[in-house]
Amino acid sequence: MIAASQNETEFAMKVKSILFPVDFSPRAAAIVPHVEAAARRFGAAVTLLHLVETPVMPYGPVETLAFPGLQPAALRARAEELMDRFAETAFSGMRVRRWVDMGDPAVCITALARDWDIDLIMMPTHGRGPFRAALLGSITSKVLHDADCAIWTAAHADGLPPGRHVDWRSIVCAVGLSAESGRLLNAAQDLHDTLGSKIQVLHAVPGEEAFPQRLMDEEFVAVLRRRAEEAIGDAQCDAGTRFDVAVETGDVARAVARYACNAGADLVLVGRGQDRSRGGLHSHTYGIIRDAPCPVLSI
Repeated sequence: MIAASQNETEFAMKVKSILFPVDFSPRAAAIVPHVEAAARRFGAAVTLLHLVETPVMPYGPVETLAFPGLQPAALRARAEELMDRFAETAFSGMRVRRWVDMGDPAVCITALARDWDIDLIMMPTHGRGPFRAALLGSITSKVLHDADCAIWTAAHADGLPPGRHVDWRSIVCAVGLSAESGRLLNAAQDLHDTLGSKIQVLHAVPGEEAFPQRLMDEEFVAVLRRRAEEAIGDAQCDAGTRFDVAVETGDVARAVARYACNAGADLVLVGRGQDRSRGGLHSHTYGIIRDAPCPVLSI
């Protein structure tokens, strides 16, 4: 059974403010329709954020500008021009807040999201490579680890046909067997009530990739599946939800991606873990974001 306290299970998916970090790249431009749609869907205010990183190089005992001619004031002024152009082109007819700052992007995004009481960060990412920095891009991976609010991200947004996954009509809620499942189910219920989204709950039982093949006989798999179904049933009872549940077997990230693809999902809902101070995200979150055929919303 999934044991959880009341505070661990109560969670409301309310979005009044969206932070959209932009770097003026094609990847950022590709998710503009998603940001605009989310803002209209929730009636949320949008803040565009660009961070200027001053190029520096070590010189003796101190760091100096790598290119002395590029002074911070000039870099910031140029970034503000690009921001105005981006906002007027990408969000024509829509009021958005524009903010240009200087500093480490991941640190600033996380800090400003906390200071401004942001409900949702929306940002693109990469989906390649086996290591943390290469897997999602170092900025995205740090924000996913450090931010407190919900984060929408897509590893392949720039490769999707226009209009795909903009409307959250079908959502796959990927749950584990932890207390966090209650929060995910609450968020899914909120999205169902607010948007009318179809919710499908999915749990992946690790297959041969996680257990010796000799143990993965049909009887053992059946036991794991039955226990998972019982635990998720208890979690739904506690959360007051009654969504359809599917249990898949295999590598977790690939199983979620496969199910989301077959279900025609517009969004995958996952958890990032409530205590990330002890060493990282929920163990499968990076892989799910990397492999998912659609955007992923993590809480």
